[in-house]
Amino acid sequence: TEYQDRVLNSAVAQLLGPTAERTAAPVTYVFVTQDSRSLNTDAAVAGGVLVNTVLVGPGFDAGRLQAAAQATGGQFVTMRDADDLQALADSVLVGADALRVTVEADDDVAVRRVDGRVATADGAIDEINVDTAAPYEMIFGLPALVDAAEVTITATIRDFGDNEVAVDPVVVTVLPSNQAPQILALDPALGVPGTVVTIRGRYFAPVALDNTVTFNGVAAGIQSGTKSQLVVVVPDGASTGDVVVTADGQASEPVRFGIDVDADGLDDEEEAALGTDPAVADTDGDGLLDGAEGPVGADPLDDDTDDDGLLDGFEVDNGFDPTAPLEAGVDTDNDGLTNLEEQQQGTDPNDDDSDDDLLLDGAEVIATTDPLNPDSDGGGTLDGYEVNEDGTDPLDPGDDVPRVDLPTSLRDANNFLWDVQRDGNISNGSSDAYDGGLRLRVNGSGFGQFAVAITEDAGRELIIGPTEINGLQARRKIFVPEDDRFARFLEVLSNPTAAPIQVTLLLDTNLGSDGSTELVAEDSGDGVFGPEDDWLITDDADAGGDPSMAHVIGGPNAQIQATTAVQDRDNIDVTYTVEVPAGETVIVMHFASQNSNRADAIAQAQQLRALGGSALSGLSPDEQVQIVNFVAFIDSDLDGLPDAGELAAGTDPNNPDTDGDGMSDGFEVDAGLDPLVDDAAGDLDGDGLTNGDEFARGTNPASADSDGDGLEDGFEVNTSGTDPAL
Repeated sequence: TEYQDRVLNSAVAQLLGPTAERTAAPVTYVFVTQDSRSLNTDAAVAGGVLVNTVLVGPGFDAGRLQAAAQATGGQFVTMRDADDLQALADSVLVGADALRVTVEADDDVAVRRVDGRVATADGAIDEINVDTAAPYEMIFGLPALVDAAEVTITATIRDFGDNEVAVDPVVVTVLPSNQAPQILALDPALGVPGTVVTIRGRYFAPVALDNTVTFNGVAAGIQSGTKSQLVVVVPDGASTGDVVVTADGQASEPVRFGIDVDADGLDDEEEAALGTDPAVADTDGDGLLDGAEGPVGADPLDDDTDDDGLLDGFEVDNGFDPTAPLEAGVDTDNDGLTNLEEQQQGTDPNDDDSDDDLLLDGAEVIATTDPLNPDSDGGGTLDGYEVNEDGTDPLDPGDDVPRVDLPTSLRDANNFLWDVQRDGNISNGSSDAYDGGLRLRVNGSGFGQFAVAITEDAGRELIIGPTEINGLQARRKIFVPEDDRFARFLEVLSNPTAAPIQVTLLLDTNLGSDGSTELVAEDSGDGVFGPEDDWLITDDADAGGDPSMAHVIGGPNAQIQATTAVQDRDNIDVTYTVEVPAGETVIVMHFASQNSNRADAIAQAQQLRALGGSALSGLSPDEQVQIVNFVAFIDSDLDGLPDAGELAAGTDPNNPDTDGDGMSDGFEVDAGLDPLVDDAAGDLDGDGLTNGDEFARGTNPASADSDGDGLEDGFEVNTSGTDPAL
């Protein structure tokens, strides 16, 4: 079809070119043999070219060809042989002043007469002739035509037996033989001297300068032109009046052009009749051009036609009726402001939050913030966040909580990329470390998507959320230090209810190493990653493409450990079963690290398990207490007693068993034993197991029945042979 369009447009250009006959009606034929989209006849319509379409064969949609012919005044036929083409040629007559009609008539009874009729649908041509002798020929005179006329020829044959037969009608198109120029449109139809105007029409002289164009009698300069289009400049001294194109001594019918000094859509004569100022585009100052007032029923001399307090321009701009006085008191967008109040504030009556700051326009007026400024105090935080989330003063720039748009990126001390997405997952990392890593699901529900994150620690930590999941308020905090090579994740679960809530957290990671992923090392050293492991190292098989990855999921002596932990090629899934007490907050902390080699990855995992380096940087005291899968305090000897606790207890922070009794300092302090005295042989709870045995078996030396099964720990070990911890 593109080829057909090019051919058609080429034919149109030739028919309208400088060598074309001015008064000749241009006709072109389009032959189509295969299906395609509709023909583009825009150029033909603009140039007054008749496009006759011919279907050769069954492949094309005849309706499309008929539409193309109809749009240009042409004819459509299905071509079977040469007679069909001749019929098409005969159906378009150019410059005819009469029609000769021959009717072939025979009957079993002698033909008495043939009545012929030639008529147009509008009745401009309607002539009847009668012939009583063979051959039955009739001559119909045609008037001088200005426009093309579609003429229908009918005939009725009557015999002496009073029988009659109507012949199928024949339709022909008759074109004028000597056309005066025709103006179809002026673009623009208003302007001032110097305005460039395009005149579209028919039968202009093919050579532009062979035409004469006048604006109310003043000759205009012609820049370019064809038979169907002239580009001219409105001359100095022109006034509102008729535009006329003259070619070969024949003048077109006039078309009005208006001088519009103030470009308001009214020419100066119309302005004089209305009483508006021809030098002022908006005479009444209502925001609506003078020429736009009439079409909507407004008064160009009254800024508020319906006297409802709303300016006409405001009403039209916002889809209201300037002649309906009941709209001023309506709150169209339900933002707490009436339409009249929106006009007064300069806000949008169809947008409840005109400045998109997450605070309704009406609420802004009450809070005395600027409903047209998303950050009224210029402090860097949207008014809506300050009022609805942060509890800060939207008029005080000093208390704004900083935010960043998501997704965003941070880089660690080794310049590894952490590209944090709207749900807190890592999209790629550096060098295809991830194909979506560390996604969070709570009881099977995704964390959700957020457009912004609050930032802390000079922009190094992102806070995403909160979102409500299973009655909990969930947040993700992601920290990437400048002086270390990891990302720390805090999965923060707050329970605002009066009852405890238990949930399962799933951390889902897909590694960029794909099918070549290898498990390099894990905490237990058994070659399989499981919930007993606190960390794992993965890498691609060649150890030289994607980064060597470390993931740390827990630490020693913690309240909980992972419920499940599985690594299957490039997928790592870790779950935690967490109970959040009523009115409290619980945090699951985990780490990820990108490394240049496997040795660095192992060293980093071990350091993070011990919470060395910057692992605890930026944590508040409350957060340290709320973390359940690590002892989130500095514990140099990993004995479960933070260094600060060792100082208070008088123990050695670099010796996990200060008194050398085989029990760790943290175990002794938690159980109420003395970490400075060898009390392993004692039996604090009197259950028949020594304190040392309780430490070794993981039971509680301060509870005679550690597992609460009704059997004392010593009885289970010494008599029943059952496990006192289960």
